[in-house]
Amino acid sequence: MEHSKTYKTLVILAGGLGSRYKGLKQTDALWTSGETLLEFSIFDAILAGFNKFVLIVNPHIAKDYFTRLEQIGIKKNVEMHFVPQEMDGFVSEKYIGLAKERSKPWGTAHAVLTAKSVVNESFVVINADDFYGRTSYIRIMESMSADTIKNDSYEMIAFPVNATLSENGPVSRGVCRVDDAYNLIEVVEHTHIQRQGSEIISETAAGTEILNEKDLVSMNFWCFHPSVFDFLQDQFLRYLQEGADLKSEFYIPEAIQNMINDHYIKVEVHQSNSQWMGLTYPEDKDVLKVFLSGEIKKGNYPAQLW
Repeated sequence: MEHSKTYKTLVILAGGLGSRYKGLKQTDALWTSGETLLEFSIFDAILAGFNKFVLIVNPHIAKDYFTRLEQIGIKKNVEMHFVPQEMDGFVSEKYIGLAKERSKPWGTAHAVLTAKSVVNESFVVINADDFYGRTSYIRIMESMSADTIKNDSYEMIAFPVNATLSENGPVSRGVCRVDDAYNLIEVVEHTHIQRQGSEIISETAAGTEILNEKDLVSMNFWCFHPSVFDFLQDQFLRYLQEGADLKSEFYIPEAIQNMINDHYIKVEVHQSNSQWMGLTYPEDKDVLKVFLSGEIKKGNYPAQLW
């Protein structure tokens, strides 16, 4: 009798509109054969043992890019799924009018929720516009293989904030506070972090905050049990009821913080020793090209990924 396949699943959040990047960075080629940043993540994840990829996408992505990814999936013998982040997804009738008026997706936590229809196993979440480094995937695969991800125990790969800044403008990060056992106590979304002189400054509604260079931040590299979908569905309803408007977003850190506060879950935090890189502004592209060129020269990636 044929055994059912054991899935090691990576959910890639690729539904953003790239307002600061001024274009669809999900499909912006960074290398000679058309490789995008998310393809370097897929390459690393396959080497770490992932075999199922779920991309949360928006309708502006060209269909031929889906074909490209499907061909990669066939060549590497991994599954590729594409799930649109619909404005009215998981929105009750009461809030459909608000959903129809929105011009941008509901945010990262809603994007994860949209994967509910195709994910029934523990899974990892990443951003399409971040480069996390191969050792990040290898580390989280250890936890997945050891079956430590439970309905009340999640994990996260974090990075020191000084390694995640852009020289080209402010960035959004989930600033973390952990206990002595590196369990997450608090994660707060900061939407305007940048270096000013020798200091890292976060501008918040409450005022200016100076961050420590080594403060850990979430880059949306999470490992969830499928129980997270029911939690997120409840949290999304709460978010709508508490006054969601046309511009507000439902972020993963906010949802996770609510789950921790309600004693539903604990989240173990692992600090990555990989080099993080990302695409936030158009000028970041040239920086990434130089970095990837160096990685290829070191032999960490082939000259053509596929």
